Amino acid sequence: NNWYLTLPCGFTGNGWYVYIETSFPRKPNDTATLISPSIPGTTASKGKCLSFWYHMYGADINTLIVYVRTGVHDTKLWSKQGTHADKWLHAMVTVNSRTHFQVRS
Repeated sequence: NNWYLTLPCGFTGNGWYVYIETSFPRKPNDTATLISPSIPGTTASKGKCLSFWYHMYGADINTLIVYVRTGVHDTKLWSKQGTHADKWLHAMVTVNSRTHFQVRS
């Protein structure tokens, strides 16, 4: 699965992506984890916008899950499973946290 992370909302076309091969030599249940730096919380009622692009295509695609980590607790924020179109897809999710948090996938 490939994904690309930007904060705050908006897409500039600049950035990087991370790639994990899902076919051989991967084995069932292999995983890759990304963890962001600490992000300040907000007291704004709108929260913060997490905007990212992902590409999940092929017979061996499993699941992409995005969590918010506060302290040692992870809360599922977003997920997709299985193959999707052979193109980059955009997702935006609101993160509400009054304390510092990390985004983890």
